[in-house]
Parts: sequence; structure tokens; C-alpha cells
Amino acid sequence: MGQRSQIYIRYRNGKNLVAMHLQWNYGYYMINRTYQLLDFIGKNAQSDYSNFKGNNFDISNSGNYREDLNILQSLIQINTTIGSWVGGHDLVKEQYTWNNENNNHITFKMNPENQDNNNGILVIDIKENGQVKYGLAAGYEDLDDYKGFKMISAREYFDISQRGYTKEYEEYKLENQDKELYDIVMNQINFIDNNFELLTDEEYKEIFDTEYLYSDCLKEKDIFPEGKPLF
Repeated sequence: MGQRSQIYIRYRNGKNLVAMHLQWNYGYYMINRTYQLLDFIGKNAQSDYSNFKGNNFDISNSGNYREDLNILQSLIQINTTIGSWVGGHDLVKEQYTWNNENNNHITFKMNPENQDNNNGILVIDIKENGQVKYGLAAGYEDLDDYKGFKMISAREYFDISQRGYTKEYEEYKLENQDKELYDIVMNQINFIDNNFELLTDEEYKEIFDTEYLYSDCLKEKDIFPEGKPLF
């Protein structure tokens, strides 16, 4: 079981998509990850040699080493606030492996609604001008009237995650359980919502209505494990 969620990051002129599943990521853990990703990406995206923009992309990512993937996948899996690690599952690689058992697929689309998820998603879109937009969405376990993913702010996502603690379980709310950590999370939420624009639902839909090349979103060794093209 576990608290299942996914994190998606698009970049390089909308050509690249990182998509990872985490088995234990919800509530303030998701806020921690949103904060550390946006903090790093926001700074990196201002560089002429950003790992996430089209200009100088090959120089910044040393050809086949793909530092862009290493950076994002590492930041997704660690939690620097509390010092923890949750191993993630690469959904693009999974889809590539599944699709190419019988067919030679070169492109793919990713639908968050089809993933194993009960505690929502995080979506980040990195623009070529250095702007970074984000959106969170609550999962079906978090909302009584769940009707699919809708983009909400960090504050809204956290507040929804705390609603599940009824009066009987009030002591388990983060504010009552660990006030010091609660204050840290509040500061992270303020940083996120004061410095990054929220994705609209239309922008969210456009990201996942786009077709991506596997060759842009995976390392060569994952596409050509034996050193030769599969298609």
C-alpha cells in the first residue's frame, strides 16, 4: 500500500518530461519536495548554462550522461527537510519497456489519471525564459468530491491533507504533533506561493496532451541496452 503520488517535470522547450512514482509521499512530504525542487530549479533556470533549457542543453548535460535526469530524479527521491529517502519508479522508462515488448514506439503520452495514485501529484513546467510554474493536485483519498486532478496551490494542498484528522485525531495534525516542523513547512509554503506562478488547468492538460520522444526523456542506455537501436 503506502501513500502513492507522482511528480512530473517538463523542460527544454517542452520537449523533455520526467515522470516518477513515489510510494510514500503525501501531505507535508510533498510540500518538502515541492519546495526543494522549485528552489533548485528556480536558481538553475536563471543560468545561461541551465540543465533544463534548450540553449546550451548538450553542453550543460555532458552528452550521454544526462545530468538533467540525474538532478531531477535525485531531488524527487530525497527529502532534505527531514533527511529521508524514498526510492522512486521511472514511469517513462516503465512505459517504454512495456510499449516496446511487441511494438517499436518512438513517442509517448503520459496520463496522470492512469497511474496508481491516492495522494495527488506535483507538476512543474520550466520555461525557456527562466520562468518556472507549478501545480499540485489532491488525490482521490483526500477529497470527498474527487473528480480528477485540478491544479491547486501548496497552501491548498497542505490544508486538504490536514482535513482528514477529525477532532478525535486532532493530536496527529502536524501543528500539534511537531510545531517546529510545522513552522518550517509554513515557511516553505510561503516561499512556493509567493515566488512561483500556479499552472492553470488548461496548462496542465496541455502538458499531458503533448507527445514526447523517448530519446529526449531517457538515457541512451535505457533505450539501447545492448548498444544498438531497437527501432
